[in-house]
Amino acid sequence: MINLGDFLPIFTKRRLTLLHKKHEAGDIYSFVFKLEGKADWRAGQHGALFIEHEKVARPFRAFSLASAPSEDVMISTRITDNPSPFKKALSTMQPGQQASLRGPIGSFYIKDRTPVLFIAGGIGITPFRALIKNSLINPGTAPANIHLLYSDDRGHFAYEDELKQFATTSDVTVCLLTSREELKAQISDYTHQHANKARYYVSGSRGMVKAMQATLKAKGIKAAQIVTDTFLGLR
Repeated sequence: MINLGDFLPIFTKRRLTLLHKKHEAGDIYSFVFKLEGKADWRAGQHGALFIEHEKVARPFRAFSLASAPSEDVMISTRITDNPSPFKKALSTMQPGQQASLRGPIGSFYIKDRTPVLFIAGGIGITPFRALIKNSLINPGTAPANIHLLYSDDRGHFAYEDELKQFATTSDVTVCLLTSREELKAQISDYTHQHANKARYYVSGSRGMVKAMQATLKAKGIKAAQIVTDTFLGLR
């Protein structure tokens, strides 16, 4: 069932000021902003980022926030050698320049303390970084344990050092994978152990999300236990 409360914040416009930007891995870059006002959303949700320092035909894109609500706002995205006008403008932002954010919204967040398997494909890692960080900051509301499978066939893993640091805690396991076969084997092991006593979160491209849903359902996982977040691949 859709919770309308998860989507009402799209009408809220928040001011952001760029603090710094950094290269993560491959063609993945992160942009960290100072938020004006209170962060009142849930880790894992997404919002619409509007750039204002330069005019482009379509000045906004939807991004899952890679940051926990208690952190400065961080979005991460792929910027290729031939970026869209929006991403080209985003890449030229300098510290001190402003943008705005509508949202965040959505139902891709932790519901309770049920154990979770996170399945990330490529840039789909962004909401999981937020979910894990927030769970470590607020352990009283965190899942009983978190198991992350992060797959990228090029081996370009965003937040790699930080994810490995997360995995030094007793309740977080991180697996960095470079092949679909490895990913399916790990999913098979986890579903065999936990079945429908766990919840399964999937984030990535449309094709990846559909494939993982089919894989999980073939393992006997009920649709109610699967939560998805699809990246549309907008440039």
